[in-house]
Amino acid sequence: MTCLNKRVVLRYFLSFFPLLFILIPGCFYSDQQVKGLFLTSEFDERNLEAINISTEFEADTPIIYCVAKISNTDINDVIKFQWFQLIDNQEILLRQSIHIPTEEKIYSYLDKPYNYIRPPGKYMVLISLNEKEVSRMSFEIKAKTSLSDFNTASGIDKDGNPVALARVFSRDAEDIYLFAFLTNPSDFTLLRFDWYYLEDKARLLHSTQFNATREGYVHTKLSKSEIKYEGIQNAWPRGRYQVVVFLDGREIKKVDFSVQ
Repeated sequence: MTCLNKRVVLRYFLSFFPLLFILIPGCFYSDQQVKGLFLTSEFDERNLEAINISTEFEADTPIIYCVAKISNTDINDVIKFQWFQLIDNQEILLRQSIHIPTEEKIYSYLDKPYNYIRPPGKYMVLISLNEKEVSRMSFEIKAKTSLSDFNTASGIDKDGNPVALARVFSRDAEDIYLFAFLTNPSDFTLLRFDWYYLEDKARLLHSTQFNATREGYVHTKLSKSEIKYEGIQNAWPRGRYQVVVFLDGREIKKVDFSVQ
């Protein structure tokens, strides 16, 4: 090949060489990626590590975070998070946030207004990179588990409902019941009831706990025969009593009654 021909070939090669970066970009740099998504109700903001990853949250969860790992992006890229509630196949936009990638991880959040309970149902967060959808995650808001309608009574009917409601009982009462109405229990709802005699430095008389999985009235009781108290047999000590109620490990209510 003559020197002239070599120059011609070299000129053509140099002319078309930049096109290679356009025609086959994968050979020269990695694709932009947004991956490693997770949802959590709490995480360490210093290193963006989740403390409790989940796709189910209670209606009163204060903040739900979505964290994503990103790679091969620069300051000219724009990442957008959009939070939706799904109702009858419609996507209702609740919030969106725009981010310029400066770290390997970014996050967005859906917060809950004060004194507001999110409607139970299906939700979704959609992530786009430069206006192109790259990922989405679905999650669910569960109805809040709660106890209400607390009552003490001296009896129970065949359907498990309280009989003879009272706040004052006689010393010879055989049993004293505590009732409460359980709403939206999960498969793992744990109830605990601590019975105290307040006249003796809040002395713990009895504690019981159990799982409840059905909505409706739940009850616990303390029998006269279970009370072991110095100098008193087959009777309730006179005075004030209190039952402390726990739902899934959280104290939620104190119910007082007395014996005369």
